[in-house]
Amino acid sequence: PDLTYHELSGKAWVAKTVNLYPFGSPVPADVNQHAIGDCCMCAVFASFAYIYPEWIKTIIEKNGNNYTVHMFDPKGNPIDVVVDNKTFIFENNIFTCVLIRF
Repeated sequence: PDLTYHELSGKAWVAKTVNLYPFGSPVPADVNQHAIGDCCMCAVFASFAYIYPEWIKTIIEKNGNNYTVHMFDPKGNPIDVVVDNKTFIFENNIFTCVLIRF
């Protein structure tokens, strides 16, 4: 399948240009909740961006259109999670999921 655009019931995965740190460094304004009820998670990310912006930069590594996030599982074992620049949108270009830039 085309990994740039995949349509499903009026919604689609679309690759977007991502500026990881649009303000030069992570800031709370980089966190946007959109349509998913995940305000607790967004609050944590915004707090880290405010208090520890340099630490945020150490745990996220850009690799082309992919981002590796270095974190730990519940037992304290290091794991890497890779995400890409695709986001799920409605046909009218409205985001249907959270988009976190840092």
